[in-house]
Amino acid sequence: MTKTEEQFKSLRKLSFKDSTIEEILGEENKSGLSLSDEADFKRLGRGYFEVHNLPELREIAKNMGVASPCTYSKSDLVDRMMDLLWGLQYFSEEGAPLFYPDVKKLSPEDELKLLEDFKHGDYVLGRFVEGVFDGDEAGGALRVNRFVKSVEDVGVIRRLINLYRLKSGDVVKGRARYVKNAGFFCLHYIDSVNGVKTDSSVFTAAREKQACDDKIRPYQRILTSAGSDSDLLKLMDVFTPTALGQSVMISCSGKFAYSENAAKLTSSLYKMTKVDETVFLCLGVPAELRQKLSAVYPTAVFTGAGEGKEDERIVCRVRDYAVSQAKCGKNVAVVLNNLDKACACDGDGAERLIDSAGQFATGGSFTLFAFADRDNTVGAYYRVKNLVSAEFCLTARAFYGDFNVELSRCFSNSGVNFTAREQSAFEKLRKTAVDSSEAEALKTVLDCDGYEDVINKLSAESAG
Repeated sequence: MTKTEEQFKSLRKLSFKDSTIEEILGEENKSGLSLSDEADFKRLGRGYFEVHNLPELREIAKNMGVASPCTYSKSDLVDRMMDLLWGLQYFSEEGAPLFYPDVKKLSPEDELKLLEDFKHGDYVLGRFVEGVFDGDEAGGALRVNRFVKSVEDVGVIRRLINLYRLKSGDVVKGRARYVKNAGFFCLHYIDSVNGVKTDSSVFTAAREKQACDDKIRPYQRILTSAGSDSDLLKLMDVFTPTALGQSVMISCSGKFAYSENAAKLTSSLYKMTKVDETVFLCLGVPAELRQKLSAVYPTAVFTGAGEGKEDERIVCRVRDYAVSQAKCGKNVAVVLNNLDKACACDGDGAERLIDSAGQFATGGSFTLFAFADRDNTVGAYYRVKNLVSAEFCLTARAFYGDFNVELSRCFSNSGVNFTAREQSAFEKLRKTAVDSSEAEALKTVLDCDGYEDVINKLSAESAG
């Protein structure tokens, strides 16, 4: 055995960092890397891999992110790992050093941060992951598909949760490594939480601000019919005025196309500049309808019938996400096609969902639009009807394929200061409903092109 081989054998039990950086610079008391060190880095790096047997190499390659490591011979696998490792990790394409750290003083944590800052080392740090944090007492998981459970989800240990004060619903970006003992990938490095870099000076202040649960009275009006020709949304704007941060329930008796009308509302919310993000929850729908709607709303969450327990968990994740983003200053709207899905297993999910909506003191809001079935006497509607901020009450007419609005049961606590023209128009509409009929009041609204047209016509008639 040559001296070089003996050297590599002695390095086998050391970490990759110890067997490369410190081996080159530790004895020579250098304070940084230079172009002449690149050849030594590659030589020692290759030697570190070659002294491992093929099964060990395949395990290392898997953790580095090499695709299908079992398909390579030992020599080819080492070549592939070296290509990944030395492509741009320490030296640029021109061969110039990317940084000049004092390697002797580098701790493992510092090295991770150094590699992350230069966007190199995906294979050393693990694969990049981004998702919504879903926590519990034991720890938690990063849902890479945001709300739906997936085999790609990554575990999060309690130490990281406590260190960064993670809350369910936080959007987390970081690096994950495969943990052999656990049998799955675990997050080991967090780069940002809700868009704020963890190593920035504003991170601690941002976390403290987002921990505030203070709510204020909703004040900013939202027109759900903006950019839509839906009769339902047009009537909602007039008879159930809504503000950002409210919980709005659209309740119906009779056979009603809940998912289709929820989709129309979602489509309109997508176009609003006041709403930063809209989450469409279409749960428990038949496969045919699910396929049809998912083609139009690819980012929506769809589930089929018979997934009650998982539906309830999804609703909880969406609620936590909406609250977390609202505390970050975003206006998030959630459209739920069936309120009963929030408490599919007789829990209090519907009540907690309604209670979570609000305008937060941090500047963001969580607005909820939930469709509910009044015919289900043991459903969620009768438990939460006194908790919502606004209700739009209607009765479906299956024979005619439309619906009637029960104006006497519609209400809204929007808190919005209406203009004199709006107040005049509403008064005229109320007088029409009392003196003539509710059907006449509805027709008056539907004959107009939109909300502004309704206000202009009715306020002009009132003034005349």
